[in-house]
This record gives sequence, C-alpha cells and structure tokens, in this order.
Amino acid sequence: MNQPYFPAASLVLVAASLAFAGTGDPPDEVVRSESKPVTVNDAQFVVVTEATWRIPKPGADDTEVSTEIRIRNLAKADQLFHTMDAYAPTITTADGKYLARKSGGRRFTCYTEPERAALGKACSIRPWFSLQWDDKAKAGTLVYEDGTGWKEVWSPMRPGRYALGFLYSTENRKRIAGYELMDKGKGIDTSGAWTGRVLTGDAPFEVIGP
Repeated sequence: MNQPYFPAASLVLVAASLAFAGTGDPPDEVVRSESKPVTVNDAQFVVVTEATWRIPKPGADDTEVSTEIRIRNLAKADQLFHTMDAYAPTITTADGKYLARKSGGRRFTCYTEPERAALGKACSIRPWFSLQWDDKAKAGTLVYEDGTGWKEVWSPMRPGRYALGFLYSTENRKRIAGYELMDKGKGIDTSGAWTGRVLTGDAPFEVIGP
C-alpha cells in the first residue's frame, strides 16, 4: 500500500485539438474527469484527467494521459504555487485501496519553475503520465514523472476503475533550504507564495485494455 511520497466527481466533454493532415476526420472527443474542489488557505484545488486511460497494444507507442492540477487563487492578491517537489500522486482502486508502486526515485534533478495566479484566476500544474505495454507481464505499466527527475512506476496496471488524487504541500521547503537557493539562482520572485498542505479530491478514471 503506497500513500503519496515526497523527496464525488464530474465529467466534462472537450474537443481534442488533434490535426489529421489530408483527412476530413473531425477531432476526437475526449471525456475528462474532475475531482470535487478542495479549498485550503485561499486556494481551490481540482484534479482534471482523462476519464479513460488506454493500455497500448503490444509494439505500439506509449499512451500519454493528459492530467492537470488546477489551482484557483481565492486570496485578495496574486499567489505563487511552487512545483519543485511540491506534489505527489495517489492512485486508488475501486475499493478505495492505495495502488502499490513498483518503483520510484529520482534519476536526476531538474528545477521546475513555480506557477503564479492573479486574484480570481487559476493556474495549472501538468504532471506527465503514460501507459506502456509490458510484454513480460502481459499487462500495462503506468509511468509518472513531474519534470524534476522524479519517476514512479505502477506495474502491472490492469484494466479496471481507479481514482487519481494528489498531495500538494510546501512542507519540504520548510526542511530544506536548497529550494530557496534554487529560486534565487533562477531569479524567481517568490513573493505571495502559498503555504500549506492539501489532499485533493479524487478524479475517477477507467483503464481499458489494448
């Protein structure tokens, strides 16, 4: 059982901006799933992801999954939201149990800039998920990366219903001074930075086979 680790929902139809040169095919419709909003310290957090995650066929390219943590600023001034080691995913099964990771760790370290939201506006953090085919296990493998060099793997990832949430927290920044040094080194203005800890709602999704 793996909970998030640090170094009821709505469905929305959107048209995917997919271009098929030389064809008259209309763009695919992608159903997106949204978590219930959670508000902490003048910020509202919503997880948005695709409602269907498809395991690719053997030999096919990986399937990328569009996902975002949408944060709306409810304060009376601009707020900044850190992205460097500030969030971690949680995946639960249909019966509410945490899905165990196969592996996780940092391969290298890459700085990710924070996002800033004006009063009443929203910003988005977009982690990266992809599904791969594991020929040995004859099942899917789910890979997650956050842009900092951190990577997590769930395998085997089998068809079924799941839910995606995130733990977003600035607790790491209290313990490790290096984050502030990286911000200064990049010339980042961190005024108005949001602080706190929030466990988002869950956005349901279904994994389907190849």
